[in-house]
Amino acid sequence: MPATLTRRSLLTATGTAAAVGLSACSPGPRPATDPAAGDGTRTVQSVLGPVEVPLRVERVVVTEGRRDLDVALALGLPLVGFPRDAESTGTAPRFAPELRAAEAAGASELFSRNEVDLEAVAAADPDLVLGRDEDVVELPELGRIAPVLPLGSTSSGVRWQDDLRVVAAATGTTARAEELLAAYDAKLRAVRERHAAVLDRRVLMGARDEESGGISLDAGRLAVLVLSDLGAAFAPALAAVLPDGDADHSAENLDEATAGADLLVLVSDTGDLGPFTGPTWDAVPALAAGRYVVVDKFVNEGGPLTALSFLDTLDELYASAATEAPAAGTPS
Repeated sequence: MPATLTRRSLLTATGTAAAVGLSACSPGPRPATDPAAGDGTRTVQSVLGPVEVPLRVERVVVTEGRRDLDVALALGLPLVGFPRDAESTGTAPRFAPELRAAEAAGASELFSRNEVDLEAVAAADPDLVLGRDEDVVELPELGRIAPVLPLGSTSSGVRWQDDLRVVAAATGTTARAEELLAAYDAKLRAVRERHAAVLDRRVLMGARDEESGGISLDAGRLAVLVLSDLGAAFAPALAAVLPDGDADHSAENLDEATAGADLLVLVSDTGDLGPFTGPTWDAVPALAAGRYVVVDKFVNEGGPLTALSFLDTLDELYASAATEAPAAGTPS
């Protein structure tokens, strides 16, 4: 039977390890060298400490399937294996076009997301494995297959920009990373300038709480960090859990949770408004006025491709507010 890893909560353990790794880092990753320079290695500082990576990286496997996969695709790394996401219905990753291109070039699904199949990883014969820090701590056997470069997550307090730079330094793709970072900054400026008149509209982002029928707020989602980078104003309920907290509000408290929200970002696994219907939701002013966007769960975590795509979604959201009345509590 294949050896597998089922994800368990390891935030306490990885938080300590990540703190040690980050404290040892220099202000930035070491400059990338030419991957064609030879068969030696380079050392990079990851969230869990130093990692020796081959100068030639020709076969990459990712184990988590969100930030690690996004970064690998964005940098154009030679991906040969990744996990499949069997949980999503009706939605696709925001890096789906890049993933399809990687599959056309030979990358394949190795195991289900949240379960790492060691035999499948070994059979893919990688010379570099990228994975979430929690998984790397839980499954040290990966290191006997190939060098393992751990990435962080929003829950462990590591921004995708930092991981992008580290992976780029490890794989000789720093120039591409800087292009992606510049593109993100440029799109931030463009959206900010285009919607300057309505950027004070207060945003509430949340997912439907399946148990209560209310709304679940999580300040650690990548999308919330993108909103922060944009300079967005947050509705009181979301502002109350910043920078990294969370809260659940039942259907009975939905009016309180959405109070002061001029714009809504609603996370739906089905990719449509279905979970956010019914009398309590119909009474939410921003929803009734059409000032909302429905997004997929892939905005919860990711890297540059997800962040760039979500900025397009925010462009759409703020456009819906362009002709609306002033934000709640704002003098006309």
